[in-house]
Amino acid sequence: MQTLAHVQSHVRTRQICMSEENKVLQAQLLMKHEKELSNLRSSIGPLHMLEPAVDTTRLALKAFTDQKSSSGTLDQAPKDHGFHHSRDICSRSGGVVAPDGLL
Repeated sequence: MQTLAHVQSHVRTRQICMSEENKVLQAQLLMKHEKELSNLRSSIGPLHMLEPAVDTTRLALKAFTDQKSSSGTLDQAPKDHGFHHSRDICSRSGGVVAPDGLL
């Protein structure tokens, strides 16, 4: 019984040590990520300076889509330009079906 208690004590001690080591490693990783994020932000520059460009782009896109939807070009199905699939042509004429792209 003492051997089991002794082993359990060692296991518990090792679990505590591993937990403490894990906390230290997590803290180091968090510091590393914060530093990388800080470096990234400084290399990009102030984000508030990018917001006007994003707003301008968003407004231009909205104006474009509004113009297209008001003219109805966004909602229309593609028009038939007289091109037919080779299988459709051959099946109607009773001929042999040619591989795609040959007709």
